[in-house]
Amino acid sequence: MERALGVRWLLEGDHLAIKVQPNSRPATRRGVLSLVTSIYDPLGFVAPFIVRAKILFQCECRHRLGWDEPLSAVNHTTWSTWLGELAHLEKLSEPRCLKTACAKEIISAQLHTFCDASQAAYSAVTYLRMVDSGGSIQCSFVYERAKLAPLKQLTIPRLELCAAVLAVNADRTIRREMTMTIHESYFWTDSMLVLQYITNSSRQFQTFVANRIAVIQELSRTDQWRHVGTSLNPADDATRGLPVLDLVAGSRWMRGPDFLFSVEEWWPKGKELPAVLNDCSCSGSERAVKVVPRQTVAQVLIMVPLGERGGMD
Repeated sequence: MERALGVRWLLEGDHLAIKVQPNSRPATRRGVLSLVTSIYDPLGFVAPFIVRAKILFQCECRHRLGWDEPLSAVNHTTWSTWLGELAHLEKLSEPRCLKTACAKEIISAQLHTFCDASQAAYSAVTYLRMVDSGGSIQCSFVYERAKLAPLKQLTIPRLELCAAVLAVNADRTIRREMTMTIHESYFWTDSMLVLQYITNSSRQFQTFVANRIAVIQELSRTDQWRHVGTSLNPADDATRGLPVLDLVAGSRWMRGPDFLFSVEEWWPKGKELPAVLNDCSCSGSERAVKVVPRQTVAQVLIMVPLGERGGMD
């Protein structure tokens, strides 16, 4: 075993794994934060497990108790369950090489990024889909990014929009860092409202919405966005959490949804968008603005207050 950028590298099988140091920590807000931040997972492949502890930590923050006060009774039980699963985390691993199954020449390489949001968190997860000259299809986990929803609650449509911003930023980062040629990128969401936001070019939106639509439209094309049902969306796992034993090698989270292993004709078909867009995520006190042109997005990011930049970094 070797270490590579803080991650365990299992040389025998050429896999990456997570190192866990479950030292005894008190069942307090300080103890929860200390343990969660000690788990280094730069690629995010155990995010559905980690997010459960992060949601618990945020729940305790809402109670406004001291850092060294005991956890509430309900959260103490949840924390004990999570700690009991922590020892299994070192059993999980992910192939370091993305092209393990494709021995022939790659004729198509696509990035598929799925995004989703819940009231607790929002997430984007990316898979690399490769087709070789023999017609074999392989999908590999590439990268995941998740954030907790702000303590000041946002509506689900706004959180879904923040998740879409995570998705386009993740795609840009991966394309910049990968050396192999990527032929196309696709973005998947289970929110019809997000698709309406992205494809709209005439309606005025509230500032929060307009700024994020501008970023999405700068970093992606409208024809790259697809609708997927919640039951087929792996990003849903990272917004609600999964038991650690569900993150096995053959799970949806590690390999992507089953339809990615089929030809494009068998992928989920998008629903028809309504002609009228109802901006149900806006509050009546906000001022409507038009979506800015793509060339001024950088200026918009500078003008957005720091408290409103959730999902934009």
